[in-house]
Amino acid sequence: MLRTHEPEAADQSWVLAPVPSVSMIDYTPKLFREAKERRSTMSTLARRPIHETSRTSREEGAVSRAGALFVSLALAVLAWAGPAAAQLPLTAVGAQFDINGFIQTATLDAPGDVLAGGTVRVNGHTIIVPRNTIFQMPAFAMTWQQLFTMAPPPYAPTQTGLALTDVPTPLTTYEIQVMGNIINNRYIAGLIFMSQQSLNGGQGFITFIDYANHELRVGGVFGNSSTGMRVKINDPSGRFAPVYSLDPRFTLDNENPTVATGTGFPMCFPHSNPAVLDDPLCPQRNRPVSGGFPQSIFTMQPGGNCVGGGPAAGTNPCVAAPFAVGDYIDYAGTLMKDGPEPSAGPVPAAGMSATYIAAHTIIANVGIFTAPGTNPAYVGVEFAFLGVGGLPIAGIAQEATTRTGFGGFTTDPSRNISLWGIDVDSCSAATSDRDWGTVSVDPGPPTGAVQGRWRTRPTKQVLTGPAAGVYLPATRMMRAALIGAYNAASPLMSNNGLITGQFALPIFEYLFPENLNLGNPPVPNNFQDFPFLVNGQFAAFPGLNVGQLVPFPAATVPAPLCGPPPNPLPPAANAGANQTSTVGLVVTLDGSASSDPNGLAIAWVWTPPAGITLNSNFVSNPSFTAAAAGTFVFSLTVTNTEGLSSAPSTVTVTVNPATTGLAPTANAGTAQTVGSGTTVQLNGSASFDPNVPAQPLTFAWTQTAGTPVTLSNPAAATPTFKAPTTFPASSTLTFSLTVANTGLLSSAPSTVNITVSPVVAPIASAGANQSKNPGQLVTLDGSLSTDPNGGLPLTYQWTQVSGPAVILSSAAAVKPTFTAPASGTLGFTLTVNNGFVSSVAALTTVTINTAGADNVVITVAEYRTSKARLTVTASSSVTDGTPVLMLMGYGVNGGGVPMSFVGGGLYTVVLSGVPQPATVRVDSSLGGTQTSPLTRVRP
Repeated sequence: MLRTHEPEAADQSWVLAPVPSVSMIDYTPKLFREAKERRSTMSTLARRPIHETSRTSREEGAVSRAGALFVSLALAVLAWAGPAAAQLPLTAVGAQFDINGFIQTATLDAPGDVLAGGTVRVNGHTIIVPRNTIFQMPAFAMTWQQLFTMAPPPYAPTQTGLALTDVPTPLTTYEIQVMGNIINNRYIAGLIFMSQQSLNGGQGFITFIDYANHELRVGGVFGNSSTGMRVKINDPSGRFAPVYSLDPRFTLDNENPTVATGTGFPMCFPHSNPAVLDDPLCPQRNRPVSGGFPQSIFTMQPGGNCVGGGPAAGTNPCVAAPFAVGDYIDYAGTLMKDGPEPSAGPVPAAGMSATYIAAHTIIANVGIFTAPGTNPAYVGVEFAFLGVGGLPIAGIAQEATTRTGFGGFTTDPSRNISLWGIDVDSCSAATSDRDWGTVSVDPGPPTGAVQGRWRTRPTKQVLTGPAAGVYLPATRMMRAALIGAYNAASPLMSNNGLITGQFALPIFEYLFPENLNLGNPPVPNNFQDFPFLVNGQFAAFPGLNVGQLVPFPAATVPAPLCGPPPNPLPPAANAGANQTSTVGLVVTLDGSASSDPNGLAIAWVWTPPAGITLNSNFVSNPSFTAAAAGTFVFSLTVTNTEGLSSAPSTVTVTVNPATTGLAPTANAGTAQTVGSGTTVQLNGSASFDPNVPAQPLTFAWTQTAGTPVTLSNPAAATPTFKAPTTFPASSTLTFSLTVANTGLLSSAPSTVNITVSPVVAPIASAGANQSKNPGQLVTLDGSLSTDPNGGLPLTYQWTQVSGPAVILSSAAAVKPTFTAPASGTLGFTLTVNNGFVSSVAALTTVTINTAGADNVVITVAEYRTSKARLTVTASSSVTDGTPVLMLMGYGVNGGGVPMSFVGGGLYTVVLSGVPQPATVRVDSSLGGTQTSPLTRVRP
């Protein structure tokens, strides 16, 4: 899915300053051990509670498809703007692409290299997957090589089991989204996301829990173990359910709960049948019963920081809560089948009953909260998107954005949420949290809206130029933490092994720069501003560092760097060059050259001198109308997003007195040569007033020579008139223009000559040659005849010049008719006259067919009883559409209904609300007919 950035009004005015050399900011995931990157945008949406899954929100970076658990994996791919120019010369700069579709083929460059790249073919495009690529599955991150080596039987290690061309054909299709740049006509990937059929999600009520097979039945008959969709949790570590994972590439996130309630509380499937043995990590007491049914909204009792495992009785927030029959859930996963090759096709002989969903995400419509101010408590992230700015390319203006937003839920609405970007020095394993601010939590009714929800969109400005700020350069990872519930130095762990009080996840929605005008060359995605792509990741695997993408998806490959982000420095204000103006004119100040050495966005504050009011003190280019002569000094101060302010910069505007008492100058435009009868426009718009400020003008046109004409408006700057008809010689019309200003001073007259060309001959068109059958009505057609003089009225004269003599309905008509004779080829000429001169004669012929009567064949006569609908199709031996075919017995007074010609001699008609006939009859205007019984009767 291609998602584009839609600019919105800024809360205040910002400008972007040049960005210094790229800083080393990244997150080092311990892939496959700590699963720090196993949280995708897809599973992020799964944090959304049930009552919000059907809402579409661009700003929250989430899109719901038919109420399903879905989010676009796409980056917001945006383009750059510049002057109108050809695009081909700029292809070396690069151009963005965002391709989403089924995996057609996938190749691997070096099977023994865990960081090897390869290629993938999607929608007919072969895309290079660079070495060192780490891409995202729904809740798991891996290298391109591991996509092959971790595939289930029979595919590993030479096939992925995800491509349409894999052998055997996979059980179902797999979707990939690739964002990258086209560099010298090569498609090079920057970011990759992969799933099965857009998450393969579904919703419904749990109607049965099969403890023996560790499966949920969703959407079936309550209490029936053989109906509904089978859903099994893909959990290789057994943290949320009994150990199961036939395809470890599509597993859940085992550190952040992707199996949870809408509030973020972890959910679970018991390891044992609770009727026989209650699971202490998934106890039934965590679903208290009221009125015979498990409660769907309740608050856990305090957990006591999980000392000794938590409370001995009652609810226990230190462990997960079990699913219950009647829970409404959203789930997403991969379609699998029973047997030794779970993802290979074809569909099993037993049908869909032998297939199931191996879920990596399940979100229950259950509102479980934790006691206010107590630990453990839980946090979920609903959406996260980040504007990435972008440096201008070759000096051409582009629009960038720092529009950013985060949101989610928590089990404890009494405490605030702190947001952090996770920075990593790529030359060491050191990480640091960059403060992204604090967000309050909705307390719910009666003073709030949705209990436990938190949201923030701290930066919405649409900017021109490079963008940055406290949120930039972009990080791969961010963290949402509940204040007082999470301690980075000593995190509180739940008994299920989850870090409580926080939620860490990658950011998978970035808003890229766009061009300001459609049709300008597309801007490449600014992957050079992504430290985790440029600099790589230190110790991403034991003893192995992931380096820069090779090849890098940019025209110029950036140099990898080390170190933390630079400390912000004060911005520099630039109030622009001194100006000179005149009383009465609008003066525009220019602070657009102000800059920030850190690349942060800046805000302006102008201070005008006494007596002058700017249209805004907080934009880069404010203006005012000079009301008096004098010298005026304006001061500008700029402040960046770190709150650092510049030293003042000043600009001097000298305003001179106005000039008055001068007469205006008229300009009647350039001479023209026009055709007789055409519409002519005079043009006095180049007239001007020399006073400063210029005074408005009034116009006065008069005709001084030639055939008199009527001007549309003699007082307009550009009046029109219809040129007279002149024949046989041309004629000249002369017009005079005078203008006057508000001081009642008039100009000298200015004249212009309009030469009118004489009438030229019209052009006759006798229409296309025709082929008709004997006895048919023939229509000649002269309607395409034209007069180039501006539409003089035409008269017509038809003359038969060959063939058996016929009688025309009118030789002076535009479209005369006659009855076709028995045989022969007839020739007719048409001459048209515009009242002054006649055209050259045009010829058309009519050939009479002698093959005999039309042969009609009824090919379809179908009746649908449930809709009382009759469909009849018939063919004619005369294939040019000249016969008229009628379905008899259904017209007025039992007459015929005309059938529609569809080409190739075929005709059809559909009638609704008619009784079922025994037979149907079709007649041709050329004498053919056929009667046929119904060829098919359908319900």
